[in-house]
Amino acid sequence: MADLLSEWTGTVEGSEKVRDSLSTGKDPKGVLEDAVLLLEGEGVVVVNRRMELVHVNPAWLVDVVKKISDHELRLQAKEVASKWSKGSGTPGSAPPRAGAAQEMTQDFVDYGLASRSLLHFLLREAAAESGGLTEDHLVDMLAEKRLLFAAQRKAIDGSDCFVVPVRLPSAKP
Repeated sequence: MADLLSEWTGTVEGSEKVRDSLSTGKDPKGVLEDAVLLLEGEGVVVVNRRMELVHVNPAWLVDVVKKISDHELRLQAKEVASKWSKGSGTPGSAPPRAGAAQEMTQDFVDYGLASRSLLHFLLREAAAESGGLTEDHLVDMLAEKRLLFAAQRKAIDGSDCFVVPVRLPSAKP
């Protein structure tokens, strides 16, 4: 948001026509906040206020959600768990043991209960393609947008758990 405000302020200060066309009496920050609020209401942008991010491509957020709501996860649970247990793990920790990975993956596909560590694994590609967001940023953003809900328990690897309100049928919807 700070970068967007800086660009907007530069545009307003650098163009008399833009300043005159605004004629609201508000400073550039106030105009930007109003514009972002309007665009968010229209569904043109998605705002994450806690992280001060404005997503100008809401389809990107849909693509992120698809990573955790893929109907094929139920059919691929054993394969996902195997890849996860053989991967690099989350930053600062080793990947889970094979049995733990299988149990946490099965909890997700059966009950919609995902450990933060599993979400990190499932969202790793989206984070890599995001231009600077980490898996933690993505999990926090999805929780802020109420696409994940904090659960009152820890996973067997000690990470936080989230309820993911998606049904994962074994066939395409």
